Amino acid sequence: MAGIWTAPGSIEVCQFLVGQASDPALQIGLYVNNFTPVWEMVLSDLTECTAPGYARFTFLPTSWVQNDPGSSPITNTYPPVLFSFTGTSGQTLYGYLVYDLNNSCLLYAERFGSPYTLPSGASNYVVIPTFSFGQCGAC
Repeated sequence: MAGIWTAPGSIEVCQFLVGQASDPALQIGLYVNNFTPVWEMVLSDLTECTAPGYARFTFLPTSWVQNDPGSSPITNTYPPVLFSFTGTSGQTLYGYLVYDLNNSCLLYAERFGSPYTLPSGASNYVVIPTFSFGQCGAC
């Protein structure tokens, strides 16, 4: 499933581009409730993972790779992000979220094609964050 930009996230991106918002500090996290992202969502719509060892990952802005800027939509991909878990939680991962820590704003979320239940004991889960800009009409 393709990810969804949030209404507040789209506004924040536009404000950042015109100098009306501070530099974002983007983090990726995992959510565990059975939720399909929608334009109007806010962070409280998602239940973030609490499995032992889990932590959000902070993006390095220079690590994003963009496809050909002449193509549509413009797609940006980040190298694989490894989430490590140290114990049993029984939680099921439904998707990932992108959050701006500096501006306290949920920007984006994507539901996984299939939910993933964390196994017993230590484990890892890899996410390859991708987002597109196309004809969203937000800016």
